[in-house]
Amino acid sequence: MIEAALAESQGQISGPSGAAKKLGLPARTLDSKIKRLRINKYRFKVSRASPVFEDAMPLGEHRYPATANSSVTRSQIWGR
Repeated sequence: MIEAALAESQGQISGPSGAAKKLGLPARTLDSKIKRLRINKYRFKVSRASPVFEDAMPLGEHRYPATANSSVTRSQIWGR
């Protein structure tokens, strides 16, 4: 019953769409029951995809302006 509510609420325990509200329990009580029953609440969390930026530079290639008209990479600044 607890696991079904967690799945339905995508792992959220408190709040208006949380599992505690669906079960009619205080969020703290539900959290205690989850711990006592050794239920992994993170199993029900839905990962949020990070936004993809098409114009993103590869790691280490971020530009740092040395002057108003030039751009320098981080590796050029730090000598790596």
